[in-house]
Amino acid sequence: MQDLAENICRALSDKKSDMLTDARQLLNALQYKSQRTMDDTFAPDDFLREFSNTRKGANERELRECAKNIGIIFQAGDEEIRQTPSLLAAEFQKNDARSFIFVAADLDDKKDYPRWRLARMTRAVNRCFAAPAVVIFRHPDADKNDSVSLSFVHRRQSKTNAEKDVLGRVSVLRAIRRKQPHRGHLDILKDLALSERLKWMSAENKTPNFDGLLAAWLNALDTETLNKRFYAKLFAWFARAVEQCKFPDGKKEEQVMRMITRLLFIWFIKEKGLAPEKLFTEQFARDILKNHKPENSDYYRAVLQNLFFGTLNTRQKERQFRKRDARGKPDPNQYREFNLYRYEDLIKNPRNFIAQVNPVPFVNGGLFDCLDDFQSGGDRQDRLRIDCFSDNATHRKLLQVPSALFFAESAGLFPLFNQFKFTVAENTPLDQEVALDPELLGMVFENLLASITPESRENARKQTGSFYTPRPIVDYMVDESLVAHLGGILGENAVPRLRQLAAWEDITENLFSPKEEKTITDAVDKLRILDPAVGSGAFPMGMLHKLVHILSRVDEQNKKWKRKQMDKAAAIDDPAVRNR
Repeated sequence: MQDLAENICRALSDKKSDMLTDARQLLNALQYKSQRTMDDTFAPDDFLREFSNTRKGANERELRECAKNIGIIFQAGDEEIRQTPSLLAAEFQKNDARSFIFVAADLDDKKDYPRWRLARMTRAVNRCFAAPAVVIFRHPDADKNDSVSLSFVHRRQSKTNAEKDVLGRVSVLRAIRRKQPHRGHLDILKDLALSERLKWMSAENKTPNFDGLLAAWLNALDTETLNKRFYAKLFAWFARAVEQCKFPDGKKEEQVMRMITRLLFIWFIKEKGLAPEKLFTEQFARDILKNHKPENSDYYRAVLQNLFFGTLNTRQKERQFRKRDARGKPDPNQYREFNLYRYEDLIKNPRNFIAQVNPVPFVNGGLFDCLDDFQSGGDRQDRLRIDCFSDNATHRKLLQVPSALFFAESAGLFPLFNQFKFTVAENTPLDQEVALDPELLGMVFENLLASITPESRENARKQTGSFYTPRPIVDYMVDESLVAHLGGILGENAVPRLRQLAAWEDITENLFSPKEEKTITDAVDKLRILDPAVGSGAFPMGMLHKLVHILSRVDEQNKKWKRKQMDKAAAIDDPAVRNR
């Protein structure tokens, strides 16, 4: 595997001016080769004219606007998958449905390339062929560094026409840095290598042919598989942390679960550039703390707890350490002000510490409320101590969270997080980035909660309201609600077409007349959604995604919708309407 990783890194870093040679070099490092090649590259219009016979839409328009050149790298069928290329099939065969077509596209370096844009272009390319097309895009990342993205669409047989395929969800391995690729990206690329996919096929008793490799690719690019792999490693860390940590209330499982949830949230905002990455390095711990050691808890106290309570739960202008009295002791009158920094005696330069963490935003969320002493009163100020966010030397002995739990190379939480690519853009049934998205927070919380009280799992969930609904269930309920509502407006005979309209799969035919499309647009405009048990917002967000999806199909460039909203805004400016 080490040689494989080195070959992939070498192929990524050695950028060739010729797009096809460059992409072929990467695929060769992944052990995919074929004699069925085409050496021609096309401008987008010429490519679509040469290969596409479908109606033109937003996907094709995106390809025209973003791609400079497109070309076919090669084609791989059963012989290539078995690593025995046939000399009889040395030419590219456009209509060979039982093969993989690998396509390269050079993109305009002046544009940005979020997941949805890459997914649209992937759909446009796949519409051109009867076979699955894997697309390798060359483009700059968000920081204008050279990167590549690898994109693959899930195809399945149409439910209404057995002779047709429909294009399902697009999986995108996005913005792989050519220089110093992220560990998470590199691991997925290694897993996509032909030798690794053949091992998977053997373990799953699948024949090493087109069908077997198709299943193997779907498995390697499945975010659910990625989430399970992450959770398995996270749970192993959870078990180690429970053994090594000590908390004042003795509820170690709950405390460690809360710690994981807080740190996962921070990791997502770090991915968005809202928290400096250096805060989570051991070098920062050495630089900022007077006595950093793997076995002590100074990093958890002085850095992480101050980050939780004094930073994320405090407005930037109000961030400061507790005041000191004449003896240099923390002011006892500020004992209960948990948004003030503590542990000043553990930090080399407190003012510098504030400057280092001040870029982190105030998130104003209950996740970072300090749970100490909220229910205590009278003379006893230590009656309820949960987070143990305290300058008191006696209280500190009640809390032990060794720094090694975060930094140890083989077993630390931060090296574990760094093994995976995180994304702040939530995946949808239409497209997904092969990375950990924010939905992971709900999955981790519910699974850890169940592991804490396995004998009373349902009771634990009921007491906390922790009923996390998987995205496929959300999508089903949203579809059923919308189809029923719109079917009541358009009539029962429109229901089958409405189900096609709501489905995430690609469609190429017009399902509704212009009059019906206007009726649907008007109905969406008047629609009001209520979710009394909103929780984390899974259903409202699922509904929003689906309404945007439906509008994009009945009003492709949003011209009708834009005009409707402008007319409504103009009407509000009318005094007669405003005074109504």
